Amino acid sequence: MRSSQMDTSKTHPVFCFIRKYKLLLAVILLGFLLRLFQLGNDILWYDEVGVFGVTKARNLADIVPIVQSHVMAMPLDYVFTWLASRIGTSNAILRFPSVIWGTLTLPVCYFFFKELTDQKTALYAVFLLAISPFHIQYSQELRFYSSLTLFYVLSTYTLYRAMKNPTARMWSIFTITTVIGVFFHMYVLLVLVNGLVWFLFSDEIRPNRQMIFRHLLWSATVILLSFAIGFFLFSGRVTFANPFLETGISFWQTVFTGLGWLPFYSNSLEWSWVWGLTCCLLQIGGLIVLLKKPRSSGIWLMVSVILQMAVIMALDVFKQYFFMPRQWLPFLPVLLMTAGIGLSSLNHWLQDRFSSTSMLFTPQKRMIPAILVCLILLIDLPALVTYYSGTKGNADGISAYIHTHWLPGSMVLVINPYEAGYYNFFFDEVIKDSSIVPSVWQADWQTVQESTVWKGKIFVITPLLLSMDQQNILESSGYKLIPLDYHFTRYSRQLWIFDH
Repeated sequence: MRSSQMDTSKTHPVFCFIRKYKLLLAVILLGFLLRLFQLGNDILWYDEVGVFGVTKARNLADIVPIVQSHVMAMPLDYVFTWLASRIGTSNAILRFPSVIWGTLTLPVCYFFFKELTDQKTALYAVFLLAISPFHIQYSQELRFYSSLTLFYVLSTYTLYRAMKNPTARMWSIFTITTVIGVFFHMYVLLVLVNGLVWFLFSDEIRPNRQMIFRHLLWSATVILLSFAIGFFLFSGRVTFANPFLETGISFWQTVFTGLGWLPFYSNSLEWSWVWGLTCCLLQIGGLIVLLKKPRSSGIWLMVSVILQMAVIMALDVFKQYFFMPRQWLPFLPVLLMTAGIGLSSLNHWLQDRFSSTSMLFTPQKRMIPAILVCLILLIDLPALVTYYSGTKGNADGISAYIHTHWLPGSMVLVINPYEAGYYNFFFDEVIKDSSIVPSVWQADWQTVQESTVWKGKIFVITPLLLSMDQQNILESSGYKLIPLDYHFTRYSRQLWIFDH
């Protein structure tokens, strides 16, 4: 009787599911824990503070003006932040939805990549995504990038299945998924480019082309109409006049960071760069494998992604907006799928090499996947350490110093005009002293030169990386650099003071 009960428990659907997907579940758990680790340690940075504003909303209607004030924003991610704020407003609680979106991306990628490649390749690709510092970073951020990545991949997956099996049910699933995704972020709309490229070039989509065209046309119409309504209701008509690149950040550094090849937080050559180099080499290897199947859906998905990357850069030029690595985050899973193909090919090559040797090496052949996984983890470890030891700037230290040395009549000039409200957040919400807020001004370099005739202390907050001309303006005007922690991050700033 007891044996019969044990046999029954082994055939239980849950037990069977765990046994079938035990490796995938282990990877998902690892990815979840990495995204949960130190979740609330970092301060909120500029754009996160903008999202923090929804915690003050009394109802959903109050969220709309906040959404309209942000670039490329749509309401659903803000709604989930607002719901999280009903539990609490700590950094960890508010960022937790991003952890969920980032973790859910892993199983979606697995089932999608398994259809495009094979089970082992999909598992390798998801493993690389689970431990990717670039994806972990935005799975720990109070912004819409984690949900954008999830819905971009999920929508592409449902589109692929609909094109292979063009039933009304599958196309409905794709359409609904994409509409929901668009209301998380507008870039989900780019999934339609994948559909167009597959329709035109992929051999796997050639059967039933007329039926696919009709379904794709109707789905695209519904999606574009939903986007137009969302854009009209929620998109603020924000205009910009920003340089294409951040100060001190080169074009290729931005590109390679967006591809996941360079660590986001490092500004010097160190071991953390080896992870990106490994991903780059694996992607090159995977691309070579894909090119041997010139009309497969996998290679055309890569072509489509490259096209979309170019479109985003063109939009940045047109809108006069910064080109940022995070704008390419939704494409990272596809890039790592290519790396997974390269890693799987390396695994097969090593196993074939062992197979051609004597039987003495047969046990080692079975250990090759485990050895590769351990090696990848060792390579990734310095990059993870670099990420977790990095910070989202030093605005808390700068605000605390200003508060400590504040005298009536003092002024705070913020060179980046978009960041004045950011420091007001620290004075108001963190330090709990709103008396400084009226004295925080947006400024430019001409204002800095003119400020030397003002009375009282003048604090100037500048970018961390200054040109020689900018540094000369400060020093020749009598400003002195405050000795704070100026460890390099893209969010770190310098604090200067002029004291009559």
